[in-house]
Amino acid sequence: MVAGYQTRYNQRVVISGSMQMCSNQAMLSNRDPAVGTIQSSPNFALCTEMVEWNLQERGVLRVDNVRHNKVGDKPDSNNNPENYKRQVDIEYYIDIYEKKQGKWVPFVADDVQFQFTMLDPYYQVALEQPDRSSPSFTY
Repeated sequence: MVAGYQTRYNQRVVISGSMQMCSNQAMLSNRDPAVGTIQSSPNFALCTEMVEWNLQERGVLRVDNVRHNKVGDKPDSNNNPENYKRQVDIEYYIDIYEKKQGKWVPFVADDVQFQFTMLDPYYQVALEQPDRSSPSFTY
C-alpha cells in the first residue's frame, strides 16, 4: 500500500507499506524479460513517479493572470470582491501551468474546479478550457 498527501501549504509526504517495494531485488524480479533492464519493471516506474511527486518535480501547478469582474464589466476595470453583492453573476479567468521536465507548459484538463466563498452560500463550479493549447480557464 502506498499513500501520498499534500497539505494546504504544498508540503508533500509519501508513505509506503513496504521497504522492499523500491529495492533493486524487487525491481529486478518483475522486469520485462524481453527488455531485461530495471527500467522495464513496474516497481521502477511506480517508485520513480512517487519520488518525483514527493520532491515536487511532478504534479506541480502554477496559477497566473487571475482576473474577475461582474458580467458585462470590463475585465481590466478595478474589481474588488468586497463590492460583489448577492445574486450577482461574475466572470472569472485564470491561467494554469504545469511543471513538466523543469519547464512550465499549459495545463490541460477538463475537471478543474473553482470554489468561490463569499457570505452564503458557497459555490463550487467547474471551469472550462476553451482552447486546449492555452492555459486559460474560465467560468
